[in-house]
Amino acid sequence: MINLGNNKQGKALSSKTINTGDKYGRDDCLTYDKNDIYFRENDPLIDFYYAATDESPAYFISQYYRSTLMGKCEVLPDKNPAATTGLCLCGATGLTATAQQVQTACNAQGHELRLLAFQALQET
Repeated sequence: MINLGNNKQGKALSSKTINTGDKYGRDDCLTYDKNDIYFRENDPLIDFYYAATDESPAYFISQYYRSTLMGKCEVLPDKNPAATTGLCLCGATGLTATAQQVQTACNAQGHELRLLAFQALQET
């Protein structure tokens, strides 16, 4: 788990990257591989959690493909990817993650972010 710090609502968030072959889900009962219906070759899943505290364990909020967060989804390319704008993690509660938190969760590198910014400028 990666500690992402507090979001704009003051909620502590964390994330977990699920790569090919990794266990995930409740009690790690799923394996992210070719037998998983969500599997995409070379596209890890990024899980977001409320961070664990002394009073409660971490619990799951939402899950995305890394490519989606980076605006590289082949089906619906995003001109304003979450890695540069932030992300609504839960529509019902309005819980969000900042752009910096999404970048940290994706382990986004500087060159990737500069490319996203350049591509956004080209679209305008």
